[in-house]
Amino acid sequence: MEMIDVIKQIAQNTVENHSTVKFCYGTVISSKPLQIKIDNKFVLQSNFLILTNDVKKFNTTISITGPNVDKGGDDLDLSEKKAIIDNSLKNGEKVVLMKFQDGKKYIVLTRI
Repeated sequence: MEMIDVIKQIAQNTVENHSTVKFCYGTVISSKPLQIKIDNKFVLQSNFLILTNDVKKFNTTISITGPNVDKGGDDLDLSEKKAIIDNSLKNGEKVVLMKFQDGKKYIVLTRI
């Protein structure tokens, strides 16, 4: 699910349930299993976290085209190739989270 779709769903649920969405900052204290400390006291376990592609490892399909300098300038065509993007969080990194469902879930939006 794309991040915009997740945010739209949260907004819809927030309106329907009259709950609020809040933003907060956290620090990764463990990458495996993922644990994020917020408010210098509360540690979020992975089952409370939803990760965006900015902060997780994921598979995608990429296309690369352009001049191939190794073959005399002929066009390089690497269309529809599978790639693994590893944006996994590491210990000590700071992140921005969006808290919703009255603190039952947090979306880890990005690192800062």
